[in-house]
Parts: sequence; structure tokens; C-alpha cells
Amino acid sequence: MYGDPTLGGSHALVPRVRRAEEGENLGDSTRGGSGALKVGGGRRGGAWRGDVRYEAAARQAERALELCELMVLEDGAVALRTEMQKLTRNGARTRGLFSITCLIRVLQLLKLLQRFFAVLRRALVLARLMHAAMRDAFAASPNPSNNEVYEIDEVHAVQGCLIFMLAKRFELFGHDQALLDRADRILKFLELDMWCRFTKLNQLRLGALFFPGVDRHMEQLYDVSDLPNIEYVFRDLRLHPGAAFPLFLLGLTHTITKADGNDVYGLVAYAGEVSAAQIELTGQACFAAIGVLRFVALLERMHGRQDARLFEGENEDVHFVDFGRRGRAPGIRRRGSTLGPSLGLRGSDGPWSDTLGGCPLLRARPHPDNPAFRRLCAAGVGPYGVLPLHDRAVVADVFAVLNTRGQPLGTMVAGQREPAEILARGPAAYFAPVYDVRVPAS
Repeated sequence: MYGDPTLGGSHALVPRVRRAEEGENLGDSTRGGSGALKVGGGRRGGAWRGDVRYEAAARQAERALELCELMVLEDGAVALRTEMQKLTRNGARTRGLFSITCLIRVLQLLKLLQRFFAVLRRALVLARLMHAAMRDAFAASPNPSNNEVYEIDEVHAVQGCLIFMLAKRFELFGHDQALLDRADRILKFLELDMWCRFTKLNQLRLGALFFPGVDRHMEQLYDVSDLPNIEYVFRDLRLHPGAAFPLFLLGLTHTITKADGNDVYGLVAYAGEVSAAQIELTGQACFAAIGVLRFVALLERMHGRQDARLFEGENEDVHFVDFGRRGRAPGIRRRGSTLGPSLGLRGSDGPWSDTLGGCPLLRARPHPDNPAFRRLCAAGVGPYGVLPLHDRAVVADVFAVLNTRGQPLGTMVAGQREPAEILARGPAAYFAPVYDVRVPAS
């Protein structure tokens, strides 16, 4: 069961929500959450067997720490990484840094734009120094089993140094509390990633300094995902694509760190009846035509830390057609939303995703006659038609829907619980803009 939220009066929330919508008094940083990210210690096993490689990695620890800070804590660098991974169709890992596929994109970004941004230029210097050090270490330490000398490429060298630094931080920085605090701060800011089950799996690998092959990696991702449950809950949508079914979605988009250092979380919610055929609709106009796809558009824009407000006098249909025209990669038209794979609408053999565009997503299939759900269907506001979660009555109906179990009006729930747990903490923990405030036309 989800917690019974303790909420203040709705009249006190309006100014805070309005400030959040307009971006006043709030930073726009991607920050960590309340999850627990832990990395293991110990010297045995791992990526750097042998004293030569171990000592070389240890000498690169401060450089690895600085690179992490530049890529995780610098708002501009985080935004550039997000855009780079979206443009290269790796949007589900827009906050990733430690996987090989993410690091490939990060290094490409550094090389492409280092002429224009000092922070990227410095990050590229650090990456190249780490690669040079580990390349020399590998050349000086042949494999003991066959006495062969292996070369290490730049991506694996940087990945190894970053993970080594975090996993051995107590051993490496125990003599300097300031350095240790900086390493711990990196981990705090990475905690939001742990809300994705895939990155929870990577957390275990990071602790063990273990890197599986591709086939085993995909098997493990299936094992830790919620795909079987998602398929069970939404299989009727797939089997009857033309029929409308009740649907409730609650997505966690990103975090904002306020001036006082506290974090608030972006939440977006939708309730309505929709068919699989509508969700899988393609073409530029689909986001203008289907309400749930407008929810997807808002979630994607908030996750990418873009201003999602419309301009004064701007036609909503034109706005959403323009959104559908802009694809994730240059010159490639957007073919539709990623919601279908997030609901398993093409079965286990089709594309699927544990998140929605990288955002943790709670998915629910309420009973169509649930009175709380019927009220939520009529509560959507703003150009995106999302739920005003600053309204106390709306939040009460959300939990009335999620906590209804069994017949005759039971709700089936799948996906991540964390968005609902944040909602249950009360309005001080989240903001949920509906973007009914328009930007004055210039």
C-alpha cells in the first residue's frame, strides 16, 4: 500500500508551484535523491589486477574525482551530456556516466565541443591523462597467464579509473577528509539514477568491479526489470488495440536543488482512457491529437530540462506538431512516443523499456468505474492535460486509486514505486507544473 500523504492546505501551495513553473528561486541542476548508492571496497578482484595497474589507477584518483565533478555537478556539462545522449538515441540513459555506451558518447562530446567550452576542454585533458597512465601500466604488466601485453582503449581506461576511485575512496582519500567528502558528494548526486532498475544492477557491478558480456548483460536486465508484470497488467491493451482502457501514469522527471541545498522532485501525472492504437500512433500530429502523448511530451521536456511553457497566442496544436517534427537525432523525424515499449504493447519480442525516456514511471490500470479515477480523468489542466498535483483533492484521489485492491474496483499497478513514494511525502518534496502560465511573446 502507498502511504497516506500528509498535505498542507492547497491555498499555501499556489505561490510555490507558480515559482517552480516559472523557474524562480530554484536551480535547474540534475541532483541526487534519497536512494542509497553504495559501492564496495576491498582490494581483491576487479578491473586492476596486479600492483602496477593498481598503483597507476591510484595515482589517477584525484583526476578521476575531478572528471566526475565536471560531468556530474557542473550544470552546463550535465545539460550537454543529456542532449548528446538524446541526439544519439540513448535517451534512456541521459544521466548515465559509468557504462561503456554512455562514456563513448561523453568522450565524443568532449572531442566535438572542447574548443567552445572550457569545462569540456579540461575534462578531455583529464580523460587523456588517465588513458595514457593506464596504457603505460598495461604495457608494463603482461598478463601472468600467457605473458601477453594487452592494450587498453580510452573508454575502458576512463571507466576503470572512475569506478576504481569511487570503490576505493576510503583507501585512496582516507588521509584527506576534503577529498573523501568530494567523493561522497559525487555518490549523493548519482543516487537518482538508482531509481532505474537497470542502474541498480550497474550499482552491484560497480561495487564488485564486474563487467559482464553483452548477452549476459541483456539477460540480467530482463531479470531485474518489471517487464513480466507490465506485460500482465497491460496485455489486454495489446490484444485489443482498438479498445480504450483506463490508464494512470506518474513519472519522476528530474530534481531541482533549491538555494537552501534541499532537493525537490519533478512529477508529472496523467489519467484517462486510451487505446494501444492511439499510444502507438506515429506521425508529426500524434502529440497534438492524443492526450496521453502530450503527457509524454511534457515528461521528455522536463527530463531534458527545457522550458515547456507555450508562448502567448501560440496555438497548442501547432506547438505539439512542432514537437512531433523534431526527432531525437538531427534530420530524423520523431516517429511517435516511447510509451508503447514502456507498457509492453508489442510483447516480449518487441521493444520494451523499464523507464519512459529515462524517467522512472509508475503505471496503473484502474477500474473504469472507480469514482476517484473518474474524477482524475476530468482533472487534467493546462496545454499538456496533466494532473495538478498541487491540489490536495487530486492527490487524495491519486492515492485512492493506487490503494484500491481487489474486486470490484481494484487497480493493477506495475513499474517503479518511487514517484508515488515522493508524492506521499507531501508538497515540500516535489513540484508538478501544469504550464498554464504562458511566456510573453517577444
